[in-house]
Amino acid sequence: MEKYDIVILGAGPGGYTLAAILSNNGKNVALIERKHFGGTCVNEGCISTKTLVKSAKVYESVNKAEEFGISASNITFNLSDIQRRRIENKNILNTAIKNSLEKANVTIIMGEGSIIDKNTIEVNEKQIKADYIVLATGSKNRELLIEGYNESKEKGIIIDSTKAMSLDKIPTSLLIVGSGPVALEFAYFYSTFGSKVTIIDNSKFMNNFDISLQNNVKDYLLSKNIDVLENIKISKIKDNRVFYENESGEVLFTEAEKILSAVGRIANIESFKNLNLELNRNKTVKVNKNMQTSIDNIYAIGDLTGIMMLSTISYKTADIVAKHLLNIDSNDIVDVKQVPWSVYLNPEFAGVGYTEQELITNNIKYKSLIINPSSLPRAHADNLDKKHGFIKFLISEETNKILGAFLFIEGAHLIINEIALAISNNITFDKLQEYPFTHPTVAEAIYYLSKNYVFSKKIIK
Repeated sequence: MEKYDIVILGAGPGGYTLAAILSNNGKNVALIERKHFGGTCVNEGCISTKTLVKSAKVYESVNKAEEFGISASNITFNLSDIQRRRIENKNILNTAIKNSLEKANVTIIMGEGSIIDKNTIEVNEKQIKADYIVLATGSKNRELLIEGYNESKEKGIIIDSTKAMSLDKIPTSLLIVGSGPVALEFAYFYSTFGSKVTIIDNSKFMNNFDISLQNNVKDYLLSKNIDVLENIKISKIKDNRVFYENESGEVLFTEAEKILSAVGRIANIESFKNLNLELNRNKTVKVNKNMQTSIDNIYAIGDLTGIMMLSTISYKTADIVAKHLLNIDSNDIVDVKQVPWSVYLNPEFAGVGYTEQELITNNIKYKSLIINPSSLPRAHADNLDKKHGFIKFLISEETNKILGAFLFIEGAHLIINEIALAISNNITFDKLQEYPFTHPTVAEAIYYLSKNYVFSKKIIK
């Protein structure tokens, strides 16, 4: 029976990077993967969807060429070519990941792995042993528990994000259930290429996001002829019709050629049920600060932990496990309020830290500072969206600490990292005024806001 120091189950962002790190540091590592390298991120999520969104952004930009004094006519798109580019990017990254693992001398085992006990894994009808096991099995799309859902799914009317990413034609109409990142990005993509898109949510639209994002992103979508129905209780689905009750209890329906279910994801825990690990209430795996589960030699990383279902967290938790297994002294922890995130519309929106609603709920005294793109010289040069865009900081009235920041502007996905770095290093908002920013850029909005904050406080004194 083959024996390894460490066996990792799953070759997503956390799994494959962890395998390479450990193997490059002298550990005998096996990596088990049932389908393809890179996990959901590369193959069905982050990279693939961003490839599609980029095509939509280019198409949208070319259609606005006259705003920049450039004449463009007879603009068309080819969905087959757009999909071909997505597949090419996927294949490039699949190959690159495989090559990096082989270079690191990781033993790659393609097959469906299942955990027999805390030191034994079965794959391809063989058993292998390990001193340590790392669970990196990721997550899958959550199913809607609604009458008629399964029937419409079997007919190909209801699709999930994986299917939505690979459609061979643009649907004339698309109904999206949910208002999270997946729902919003597909709403942008398909509406840009001609679908009549409707977003339907059983609670407040974008309920988990900061109130400024809720309001401005909704207005942005409406300006693109995307309908938004919120606080809707779906009662049943019949073919391509979704029946629901409105706030008055009236039963109505809406219909579309395709219905995208985008109501979140759940952890893949089936392959290690034999371990009877302690789980969180949402059926994710409970871990300590070192990502150890309730069994000391079993670790869990990424989506499985339920910390945040982001590739960022997969990388971060993998690093923590690597340091623990390699006995590297570290204070590395995951603080969700220091983790930046972004949603890729045109422009992107991004955030980090506490929302304004959370500060109010927790009775934390704060000041909200907002700047509109119209105040930024670069926004005029680039003709950025001045109606919906903004940069917002939430500052502690007592300490000047940055409690949260939210951006809806071109480049938000980059700028948010600077802000997250400031938060994690306890750089107060007033200190940001002391750092020079390149001009003219969107990022210098941070300087403008912090400068105004510093000197207005001095005047008050």
